[in-house]
Amino acid sequence: MLYDPVIPPSVDFIHTFNHVCDIRIPWAASFESTIPRTNQTVNRFWENWQSSFRPDSFTRRSIDLMLQDSCKALIAISDSAYKIQENMINMLEYTGKHELFDKMYVLHPPQNVLVGEECVVKKFQNLNKYEFIFLGRDFFRKGCDIFIDSLMHYQKDVQFHLTVISELGYLGYANKADKQKWGCKLTSLPWITWYKSLDNSSCLELLKSAHIGVLPTLQDTYGYSTLEMQACGCPVISTNIRACSEINNDDCGWIVPLKKDNIGGEALRRTAEERERCDYELRTGIELCLNNIFNAKPEDLQKKAIQGIMRIRTEHDPVEYGQQLKKIYGLE
Repeated sequence: MLYDPVIPPSVDFIHTFNHVCDIRIPWAASFESTIPRTNQTVNRFWENWQSSFRPDSFTRRSIDLMLQDSCKALIAISDSAYKIQENMINMLEYTGKHELFDKMYVLHPPQNVLVGEECVVKKFQNLNKYEFIFLGRDFFRKGCDIFIDSLMHYQKDVQFHLTVISELGYLGYANKADKQKWGCKLTSLPWITWYKSLDNSSCLELLKSAHIGVLPTLQDTYGYSTLEMQACGCPVISTNIRACSEINNDDCGWIVPLKKDNIGGEALRRTAEERERCDYELRTGIELCLNNIFNAKPEDLQKKAIQGIMRIRTEHDPVEYGQQLKKIYGLE
């Protein structure tokens, strides 16, 4: 992707997301997997990690722009993204490519803490009904169908409620019939409240009152909703893929381990056999997490929630993030 404005903006610095700039104004780009993000590099990301390649004309043009002095920084949003980019550069057949490493940084996104610890303590004090919440447009890719199937097994023994905020996106992971089936199921199950969409402030209010966040995702470059959940005192069930393993752990949530590739941390789902195994790992992992949650003391869940707030405060502080950007921009 290329930012090439007809009329350059009247600014001192440009910061894009996933876009290389064809402009003389100093610029930086944050990226989630690889940069440049072209058809060639994205296809290689999924299909062929290990062999070197000669960039096509569009990729080559983008790399030339990244090597220019006007490009000040290439900012990976996670260690996972850095590793993918590092591998891509090493596989390039291109003179001067290693100069790109001098411009590379890792800087996780910022997030404000949205509740105080006293609110968390109060929320978990009289826990007699567990409030779960899932937030994500792509219902199937983010594993909510498998989570609901697993949660249903506990209906006779535990009081719980699940809020689902999703458009039931299915591309690549289900089909239209699956979407229709799950739309009917979400509407009919009495312990589920389903919203196709909500504005951000409404979502945050629901997160603040929820006990457990749900993101058992099969593919995500980051998992931004995890940050919002933790900032609201809501510990998260997530998988270990990509940046999820960098922003969630057993101290502040629950991890479902999936078998991953050895570079970017993607779940292995390329063949039918791998997809079947991955779905099995997800189901069994979710069940282990639910057993842990339902057998835990309320104060144990409260402790995880507070740990999540603490990691947001220390790892995603917006003030510190701004200071890091100033250094990268060369303003300090």
